[in-house]
Amino acid sequence: MYKYFIVLALAVLPVSAAKAAEVSTEPVAGRLLAAWQQGDFPQVEELAEAEAKTGPQSGATQSLLLLLDHVRGRYESAYQKFGALPKAAKLRKDVQRAVVDSLIHLGRYPEALRIVNKYDFKKSWYRPVLKKLIKKPVDLAAAAPQVLKFTEGSSLDPYMPAVEGRLTSAAGKVYEGPIRLDTGGEFLHVSGARAEELGLELAACQQGMQAENSTRTCWSQVDLRLGDIVGRNIPVVVIYSLPAGFQPILGTNVLERFKTEIDYPGKQLVLYPAAGAFPPTSKTCRQVPFYMWADHYMFAKGRFGGRRDLNFFVDTGLVAVGRDMRQAAVKVATEDLLAWGIQAPEKIFDPKADIGLGELAQPGLLVIHSPLANVESDFGGVRIHGLLGHAWYKNYLWRIDFEKRQYEFCD
Repeated sequence: MYKYFIVLALAVLPVSAAKAAEVSTEPVAGRLLAAWQQGDFPQVEELAEAEAKTGPQSGATQSLLLLLDHVRGRYESAYQKFGALPKAAKLRKDVQRAVVDSLIHLGRYPEALRIVNKYDFKKSWYRPVLKKLIKKPVDLAAAAPQVLKFTEGSSLDPYMPAVEGRLTSAAGKVYEGPIRLDTGGEFLHVSGARAEELGLELAACQQGMQAENSTRTCWSQVDLRLGDIVGRNIPVVVIYSLPAGFQPILGTNVLERFKTEIDYPGKQLVLYPAAGAFPPTSKTCRQVPFYMWADHYMFAKGRFGGRRDLNFFVDTGLVAVGRDMRQAAVKVATEDLLAWGIQAPEKIFDPKADIGLGELAQPGLLVIHSPLANVESDFGGVRIHGLLGHAWYKNYLWRIDFEKRQYEFCD
């Protein structure tokens, strides 16, 4: 039998947040809603434009256009659209979450808190977190490109690379050492034991989900140093299901403060100033558009065998290996495999299918499946079919332009 020594898949979902992402029951034209659920965003725009030619757009259509702006990173536009929505549309939980997270991305914490206070966010972590961020806003940027070499010496390195970094708590306690990269994470994550060592002041504690496990999570802030980059008041989520000695994790919300290059063949992470441009490369690069729901859930159009219409969560934190120590590249729900006509002989297996993003595909990759694989099977109503992990991305120099919402995969 295959074994997997650890499965992180580190998308930490507050229980209340998962419920907030449910699709609204408000009536919407069937084709428009179907296009949104399929992640066919050009079709959403086309159908919305056609509706506008026949009369005023419905509140449901206006809501979907707001959500579209949000996943494309057009945060100011999403916020402006919220102000123009009919009253009933403003009560949609997915709309409220999108506009609050848009304002958080913009660093406009007081405005986000006003919306949280106005609407029904009573059981949410947003209120205590926003109050903390208003007092101690995030400060993280690069004045010049920063090259961070991958660390060596750990058996986990081939499956989840790390760079050297330093965390400093408000209590003055320090962690210095490897910080593991995981695009399924937020800013930073640490174990409960690590939080205690750092003397973190905890807030917004609640029950959440990590991989397929229920776990207690709490929120705090630390200062972060990566080479010459010094970040102040960086959010850190404490995950009590992580092993006590597990090293800190660096996620998407740190990477989005830069133009990010994860050079797997070159074994380095390069953080460029966000306002700059990537330098020319002699490699052949292919572009793939991506989207981001809520605070950090990146997703992109994927392919699996003959299917070209899938949406994959971009999560490098999937660390699942088989008996030959090969890492699984994809995590999917068992029921989806069956719907695609694939019988899984065991927990981790080779489906004999090309797998990838956009027009890029790789053969011979392993898949791990589970009845509980898609704990959050939609991002704001967009159907998510699986999680594409490190075993796929590791073959590329991967550039992430958050402003353009564009990946480049170079080899």
